[in-house]
Amino acid sequence: MNNSNTASNWPQIPIGKTGQVLGGRQRSPHATGSPQKYLRVANVFDGYIDSSDVFEMPFSEEESKRFLLAPGDILLNEGQSLELVGRSAIYRGDPPDCCFQNTLIRYRANSDVLPEFAQYTFQNFLRLGTFAAIASQTTSIAHLGTGRFAALPMPVPPLDEQRAIASALSDTDALLAKLDQLIAKKRDIKQAAMQELLTGRRRLPGFSDVWRTQKLRDGISLLSGQHVLAEHCNTDEIGCPYITGPSDFQDGKIQHSKFTTSPTTLCQADDILITVKGSGVGTMVMSDGTYCISRQLMAIRVESDWCTQFIHQLLQQDASIIGAAATGLIPGISRSDILNKEIRTPRAAEQTAIAAVLFDMDTEITALEARQEKTRLIKQGMMQELLSGRVRLI
Repeated sequence: MNNSNTASNWPQIPIGKTGQVLGGRQRSPHATGSPQKYLRVANVFDGYIDSSDVFEMPFSEEESKRFLLAPGDILLNEGQSLELVGRSAIYRGDPPDCCFQNTLIRYRANSDVLPEFAQYTFQNFLRLGTFAAIASQTTSIAHLGTGRFAALPMPVPPLDEQRAIASALSDTDALLAKLDQLIAKKRDIKQAAMQELLTGRRRLPGFSDVWRTQKLRDGISLLSGQHVLAEHCNTDEIGCPYITGPSDFQDGKIQHSKFTTSPTTLCQADDILITVKGSGVGTMVMSDGTYCISRQLMAIRVESDWCTQFIHQLLQQDASIIGAAATGLIPGISRSDILNKEIRTPRAAEQTAIAAVLFDMDTEITALEARQEKTRLIKQGMMQELLSGRVRLI
């Protein structure tokens, strides 16, 4: 490996001269011709093609030949939101005998360009905003444009160097795929454990007492959030952190952007915040500090000998049921819906033991997710260095 502080002297060649660029064809189900599988924007994701929902449209024999995909072709989203225009994936022949929609662009590499290298180059263009910079905007849709795409220059190193770069990045992708599978497996294991442990169907060693049916009101207090006027809110970190809804804890962690100088209802660390109005009803998070909460939220505070982490896990398991129970034009659940919810609980010691088992599972999943995110960042750094020629593998 050779490190260099300056970019390589690779030739920068317009994409249209490194391969064939072709826009897709819009088809109607009422057109004449034979049914042909038909990939759309909805099938093309960042680095892979989802073949689980492929349409069929009639194509004439001539059109079918012109727009038929071959393994190794790269499909790019021509019409998409600005941050996603140019999202691309290599067609590997699945499903077979497939054509493509007019909102996609097909790139078929010449013999001196490795499709995998071109694909990583296009992924890098997407992340750097190169495609967004040349796209035209119409309302909420951005269009890459076959002409603008074909005219965009791309670096073209020697073929053996392309292979080395693609191989290095492919190894990182393989690691990410393994981490995806492992995280999914661990989540399934935890879900199965929740269904067994939180219902009492499976008991931990040393516990045999009968579980009791109670209502949440028997062991909690409930704090309703209140609205804070916009004039009392800021993003300058002045005052108390203000949580307005589930958008502030999308990934199970609180990441707020607002503050208020006139706080109303305050939650505290270890309160369970639950969304009770609007979209995301039933979504929950455990508070990690003191926050002002809006009227879209309520705070569940465990006050008896119950274990807060056990109650949180128990309610998380029922989150979809709680959300489905929301009624009205604007979905919502009331204080009584929460306070009168029936739960089955063991004694405090067993609650604590169950919560500890599930917490350990959560910790393992969180560690894997952190490793996954670190690997993604490493891949992005590798793409920046390798695809610019600042770091040479050959």
